[in-house]
Amino acid sequence: MEFVPMSLTIWCNAQFNAAATRLLAEGVAGHRLVTSAGTSANVLQAGAADPALATADLAFGQPDAADCLRAPRRRWTRYARAASQVPSQTQVFVDLQVGYTGVLVVDGLELETINLDEVRGNAKPGQ
Repeated sequence: MEFVPMSLTIWCNAQFNAAATRLLAEGVAGHRLVTSAGTSANVLQAGAADPALATADLAFGQPDAADCLRAPRRRWTRYARAASQVPSQTQVFVDLQVGYTGVLVVDGLELETINLDEVRGNAKPGQ
């Protein structure tokens, strides 16, 4: 069986500098890149509604959540919030069923985790 690459429509409303825009275009070569008329460099601001998202297989940037839910072709959404804008002390809580374990992987890097049940009661105020 021969592998036939598929061409996807990628919608983006993130605003980048010229070098990053060129890198994005090169990275999605062979696919159709649709740039929203309402681009923004602010990754903390929700995106505005954009009818062009309905034509996309993939959404990248800060798409409007309601548009994503209505987009009939959309298979994947990647929000472009930069890791540098997430506080370094952000707490992630995961409650797994008894007998299961997990790992936390961010941008391909496995991060060290702790089990709060193992450290509760051992810490003194101010620690």
